[in-house]
Amino acid sequence: MFSNKVLGKRRFLLFSAVFFVIFSFLLGPAAVEGVTNENYEVRSPYEGVNWDNYEYLKSSFHSHTIQSDGNATVEESVRGHEEDNFDVLAITDHWVCTYPWEDYGLDPDQFDIIAVPGSEPTYDGNLFRSEGSHMPTLFTEAQSAESNWGSGAEPRGWVLEFEEFLDVIGGREIHPETGETYNGIQFFAHPEWHKQSYEGKDWDWYYQYFDEYNENHLVGLEVINSGNNYSEYNADIFDKNLRKFGWDREVYGFAVSDEHEWDWNTAWTTVLAPEKTSEAVRHSMTEGRMFFVQNLGEGKPPKVSKINMDNEEIELEIENRGGYEEIRWIFDGKIVKTGSSFYFEDIEEDQNYVRFEIWGEGGEDSANVVGSQAFYFGGGDNSLDFPKDEPPQELLWTSVGIFMIMAVAFLAAVLFVGLRKDWLD
Repeated sequence: MFSNKVLGKRRFLLFSAVFFVIFSFLLGPAAVEGVTNENYEVRSPYEGVNWDNYEYLKSSFHSHTIQSDGNATVEESVRGHEEDNFDVLAITDHWVCTYPWEDYGLDPDQFDIIAVPGSEPTYDGNLFRSEGSHMPTLFTEAQSAESNWGSGAEPRGWVLEFEEFLDVIGGREIHPETGETYNGIQFFAHPEWHKQSYEGKDWDWYYQYFDEYNENHLVGLEVINSGNNYSEYNADIFDKNLRKFGWDREVYGFAVSDEHEWDWNTAWTTVLAPEKTSEAVRHSMTEGRMFFVQNLGEGKPPKVSKINMDNEEIELEIENRGGYEEIRWIFDGKIVKTGSSFYFEDIEEDQNYVRFEIWGEGGEDSANVVGSQAFYFGGGDNSLDFPKDEPPQELLWTSVGIFMIMAVAFLAAVLFVGLRKDWLD
């Protein structure tokens, strides 16, 4: 029989071991519960913008003339855009490039507006056209068809297939008809219109092409097109691709008038650039230094005069030129915050970006709207693996396992010591 002294020591050892095991199990989750994921970065498309010196270039990247199915002549379009204070104009007639302006009796040096060569290949599955999308194509004179009928949207002569033309404009392939190489910029036109007119294309149809083609070539899609104004469907396609790619690939939003009937001042893309040159415009477009703008409300749309960003927040400074009712911070199609600031402590679970829209009075068909490109959240492997204030379950249970191993080791040591006769005696 053991003495009371020995039994007391053994009870002490047993209770110590059990207490440590229980304490370790409880402490494991508690110990990592306060761990925060501070190792992330915020990437802003507006980083490097000198807000005091950069030009705000009012840009028209999708418009038509009588060279396809528009009502204005080339001269009427150029003069009209200049009168409405546009700084950049790309005439994007269907299939063909209405450029240079000298071919239409105009001297570009007489206009205070940058002339950007462009066209709109019009792939929608009708007639002999391959299935695809309408694609404003800029900074290149490459054509997707030999010519059109002089009016309307139908091609004539040779016509390149949709993906064939993407390969040509992206510099992957030589143009089969001209034998030349090209290096242009393209974006998808009016997703809403495709949804209404044809079988429709969900977000993943666009995703496959963004995933395949270089982001300096295939840069984004139209969020606002005056044919259907601000479109929740377009915005949804935009947001789903932003969510899917996150930090890994830029996708930019555009606003265009898609002008056919002298209505070019209803929407535009504001490009922030260090100087008013074609080269500076193109570079800023590929960097995302743009806002998309709808102009349907009273007064002028507000101007984002500065974006401040530090370790805690993104803060907007706005010139209230036309007034606005609400600033919406958006992730995955949902408004996650309102107001002039977005605080990083408000990052939601699995949120990998945020963008803002400034809304005036009215709805989608009557409001002034100014929208930003996405601010991306990432770090480590360039994505948020878990919310800032919560550990991933893998980390949680790994920590618990470590504490359990420590507890078992302690128990073994205690029992080893406890069985030593000279200690018990």
